[in-house]
Amino acid sequence: MVGSFRIGDGVTVAAHSLVNKSFDGNVLIAGAPAVVKCTERLAWYDRDRDRARFSKYKEQIEKIRKKIYG
Repeated sequence: MVGSFRIGDGVTVAAHSLVNKSFDGNVLIAGAPAVVKCTERLAWYDRDRDRARFSKYKEQIEKIRKKIYG
């Protein structure tokens, strides 16, 4: 990561990617320089196959997010 920028919630950065600008949430970015490869990605705890397994973590994450961001 190079420079001053913002990475949104749920962004997945592929290995060996050069991030040099801001990206909105829930996307997959990859490359050098990084570009959006996939949009509208769900957070890891919201995917169908993992929803039941990670539901308790989702509640904890949302509580922490509310404490931090209000």
